[in-house]
Amino acid sequence: MRRYDLCVIGSGPAGQKAAIQAAKLGKSVCVVERQRVVGGAALNTGTIPSKSLREAILNLTAGKSPESPGAPDMNAPDTPGRRREIRIQELTSYCSHIIAAEVSVATRHLQQNDIDVIHGRASFVDRSSVKVANDHGGTELVGADHFVISVGTRPARPENIPFDDNVIVDSDSLLR
Repeated sequence: MRRYDLCVIGSGPAGQKAAIQAAKLGKSVCVVERQRVVGGAALNTGTIPSKSLREAILNLTAGKSPESPGAPDMNAPDTPGRRREIRIQELTSYCSHIIAAEVSVATRHLQQNDIDVIHGRASFVDRSSVKVANDHGGTELVGADHFVISVGTRPARPENIPFDDNVIVDSDSLLR
């Protein structure tokens, strides 16, 4: 069993800040994240994707190309002098590029502070250990003196709204 001073469950903004601060204070730290990448909803389905999508649309309607190195040029005309039609795939490609860059930054910050990232779903075994189950059926016990539970949230889906993830979507399903 790996043992740490602090185990943070969830790698969203709050989890990242807690982990990095503890590491800067000389503590051994791990972050348990159930998704394949760090960042939580803020980076992967919520704040950053929705703001990126909004910015891309605002720039396109103003006739500007979104400013981001490596992002597709969505204003390149199909024919000279005429702006081409923009497709949702291009918007999602632009957003995916921004998300990947932000995930890379978050990952680098954790690595630079010697924070171990363990991918899987954590469940408490007792007051000082969690079992982390990964997507491949494996499990690992992780012990810690202290835990921060920072598992984030999901979009609200009121029962009176017929979400179908096609026409009526939430922030988690928008870019899919």
